[in-house]
Formats: sequence, structure tokens, C-alpha cells
Amino acid sequence: MLPKQNRLSTRHQFKKVRYLSKKYNQEIVSPYFYLSYSYTDPEAPTEVGFVIGTKLLKSAVARNRLKRVFRGCVRERLSDIKNGYWIVIIPRKASIEAPYEKISADINKAIQNICISGQTRN
Repeated sequence: MLPKQNRLSTRHQFKKVRYLSKKYNQEIVSPYFYLSYSYTDPEAPTEVGFVIGTKLLKSAVARNRLKRVFRGCVRERLSDIKNGYWIVIIPRKASIEAPYEKISADINKAIQNICISGQTRN
């Protein structure tokens, strides 16, 4: 599990990330997930949220397992992300059967893209 300070939790936060990422084209698409991000406050810690609906997986057990996989991948690279980002990750159907290593590699590439892009508009 991610530390509490690094978790997106409110609906407002998720909606704001979705709106700002669309507005400023701050989205990364992978075969295994969609990643939307927004730069908020440089003093605040980076916060990450995961959205897995019942349309993707009916079973709560399977949804929670997939969340654990993605959380583990993000936790490994959390220290590499600069402060001030809100990130939402939405897994795709291909991630259900994908091995951890492939998901982790794609998450690493996405995080590098975020770090390279640097500070963005808010």
C-alpha cells in the first residue's frame, strides 16, 4: 500500500486530474494502462490514485489484485517522481493477464516521461 500522504482519495482530486490532463494534454497511453497527471503544488507530495471499474473486472478480488500490482509498481518508483503531481492510473484489459515485469517496465517509462516533462501548467 502507498503511504497515506501519497494517495489520491477524494472525488474532487480525481475529477481535477481528469479535467486538467485533458485541457493540457497530459496523458500517457500504454497497452496496459492510461495515465493522467496534473501538476499542482510544488511543496505538496506526489499523490497517486487508481481507478478500476466493474466494467473491466466483475470480481472484487480480481480488481483488488490488479490494484496491488499497480501499487507495487508505483511504490518502487515513487521517490523518482518530483513533488507536486497528482497522477491517476486506469488499467486496461491487457493488464489483467500481463506479467508484473511488463507492467512495471511501462510504469517506469511513464514516470520517466513525467519527470522529463518537468513542471507543467496548472
